[in-house]
Amino acid sequence: MASSPFETSSQTLRLNVCAMEGVGRATARCIERLGELNCQALRVAFEEHSAIAAHARSPAEVTSLQFGLLGVALQKAMSYWQHVGSIAAETCSEIALDCVHCLSDSSPRGREFVDSLLSGSFLRRF
Repeated sequence: MASSPFETSSQTLRLNVCAMEGVGRATARCIERLGELNCQALRVAFEEHSAIAAHARSPAEVTSLQFGLLGVALQKAMSYWQHVGSIAAETCSEIALDCVHCLSDSSPRGREFVDSLLSGSFLRRF
């Protein structure tokens, strides 16, 4: 327990810096993963459309080949958004773990509070 207001504000500042550092790290990893996913999606789309353009002899043939890819495109779109969702969930999990780590280093009561939030027991009291 802090014995002076300076120690309390110092602990709060350390906790905030620790949490911000964790959020920044997790956000950077999230942006990197989303960038890789988007690059991969663009590469695949470009290759598919290049293949269509190379094989098509008329605008009508281009249109018919593109209509043939509609079913596959829907599946790819669903897969893409599932990947985005998993990246978002992993990022939230990383942020929560970083916050738990910061709070466990600062005080046992803080750790208990975060554990109750994550387990949902805090919300059941209301």
